[in-house]
Amino acid sequence: RGGSCRAHVPSRRILDVARALGTLSSSRESMSANPILRGSLLAIAAAVAFGIATPLVQKLGVGADPLATAMLLYAGAALASMRWSSPKAQAPSLGRQHVLRLLAVALVGAVIAPTFLAWGLQHTSGTTGSLLLNTEAGFTVVLGWRLYHEPIGRRLVLALAIMTAGGACLVAFQPNGSWGLGWGALAVLAAALCWATDNALTRPLADLDAVQVVRLKSALGAAVTLVLSLVIGQRF
Repeated sequence: RGGSCRAHVPSRRILDVARALGTLSSSRESMSANPILRGSLLAIAAAVAFGIATPLVQKLGVGADPLATAMLLYAGAALASMRWSSPKAQAPSLGRQHVLRLLAVALVGAVIAPTFLAWGLQHTSGTTGSLLLNTEAGFTVVLGWRLYHEPIGRRLVLALAIMTAGGACLVAFQPNGSWGLGWGALAVLAAALCWATDNALTRPLADLDAVQVVRLKSALGAAVTLVLSLVIGQRF
């Protein structure tokens, strides 16, 4: 009888593993069948990664100049993208007609924005910087509305208003009792606006190979910031 019980334990474990694998398989199938769900989950993962990166940039960037920090950030992004494959097997590649837009995206999103962020985080707290970066969403919505006539619903307006008001209340009041934004916070706001502009400029490239776009944008940004940092003589 004891042997029979021991024989049933592995069988139950195998069944549990099979059920778990079946659940994972069905969830993957539902994600692949539902591009909105897949895109939402990827967007949440990107937001979490970006939120974690902000205090790390502030801590690890101590003693490094802004251009050098920006170069290291996007050089890492370019190297990381080398291991990825595009989720769109048949996605068209970049062509000559996309070169100017790609250069603009790289300049705004991979040179100016990270430089502003690196300098701003050296002159404000990581918490303030992380909260102010939330304004990128609001800037992106406004630019999408103005440039591409994207519809804005009431719920979206309300969500953006609450998010903006909450962030403003948290960062506007200084510990010494005064209120206002310093130069560091304004630099982070400028970085958020630049990344929102990057999002708007990248929209016409959305149907292309996303990994290729990220790789080339990051490589161009890293190359430009490297040359600028060497010319100016900034420290790494």
